[in-house]
Amino acid sequence: MLGSSIGRMLLGMFAALILTQVGDAPARPVWLGTVAGLGLILVIESILAIAVLSYLERLKSAGRDVAAVGVEPSQAC
Repeated sequence: MLGSSIGRMLLGMFAALILTQVGDAPARPVWLGTVAGLGLILVIESILAIAVLSYLERLKSAGRDVAAVGVEPSQAC
């Protein structure tokens, strides 16, 4: 997850650099918007990752099979 987040941030920063150097976009609003948007996405991704990992850790400590989460147990056996 960290690698994809860093890659996305670098790609966004590269796009902002192209917009400010090649295009007529004013530098300050483009950079502020880019950094704010990418930072918000990073925070949301981190919160969701922590929530999912803590949920899986609770299941594992309760003795449930983590791989079977979301799968109904079969009564045919």
